[in-house]
Amino acid sequence: MFGKKTKEAPTDWVQEQSPVQAVCQIATGTIIDGSVKVTEANMRLDGQINGNVFCAGRLILSPQAQIHGNIDCLELVCEGKIIGNILARNGCALFRSAQVQGDIETKFLQVENGALLNGKVNMMSRE
Repeated sequence: MFGKKTKEAPTDWVQEQSPVQAVCQIATGTIIDGSVKVTEANMRLDGQINGNVFCAGRLILSPQAQIHGNIDCLELVCEGKIIGNILARNGCALFRSAQVQGDIETKFLQVENGALLNGKVNMMSRE
């Protein structure tokens, strides 16, 4: 508690390079009905997915993006809308335009003023 040193959370993990280099991009106007699994790339979503999403790397949602399903990813950077539970193994950043209805489990969480979060947050061990 007091006087005990703990590891400091990196405040800029969102700006760091993702360990995965390739990017799968789903364009504006695209609607996918069903689960999506991206096993060897990051993913940028500008469209809509009605189903669960697995991403081995960083999942980025633009302001117009929507996911209606659960998410399992390494890192989540969200400016869009999510209705479902989130497992972001390394970190989760919710920016001002983000709207999340569901629970979040992650090691690091950043929530910008104005983001909407309706759900529980479970902080995972950083070890």
